[in-house]
Amino acid sequence: MDEIDKTYSKIDTVNTKVRQTEVAATTNQLALTKANVQIHTLLVIASNYYQSVWIQIKE
Repeated sequence: MDEIDKTYSKIDTVNTKVRQTEVAATTNQLALTKANVQIHTLLVIASNYYQSVWIQIKE
């Protein structure tokens, strides 16, 4: 019976590690998504700035 308890304990430990890995992966995915949004925002700002400068040069 002791071996069964040890086996279940090991399974619980592995399950906990898998859940922690999933949480870390989700956190990393959220950070990547946030970075992509920030990059997109910077590109839009740069594009708008370029267009406004170009309009001023044309005038």
